Amino acid sequence: MVVESFNPHIFFYNHDVLSVNEHFEFQAKICTMYLSVDRIRINHYFTKSYAEMQNRILKGSATGRKKNTRLMEGIDRNDIQDLTIQRFTSKLTL
Repeated sequence: MVVESFNPHIFFYNHDVLSVNEHFEFQAKICTMYLSVDRIRINHYFTKSYAEMQNRILKGSATGRKKNTRLMEGIDRNDIQDLTIQRFTSKLTL
């Protein structure tokens, strides 16, 4: 059972419970040691556009931390192109 979440990527469990990956292998550390997307894949993105990034900076963080343009621009480099999802486009309906 999850007791607390440090952020959306790190969780703390009680009673020495460990998390598992998609193959039900126990994970002794807070992060998996290797990436696997054999059975499930969740893509999430830091920001959608420069305008949306500016709005996020103005809005601030849910934790109260200040966001700044320099940090956000350093993260949003668009340096990886991943077209994996395109194999499902013919199955999608609008």
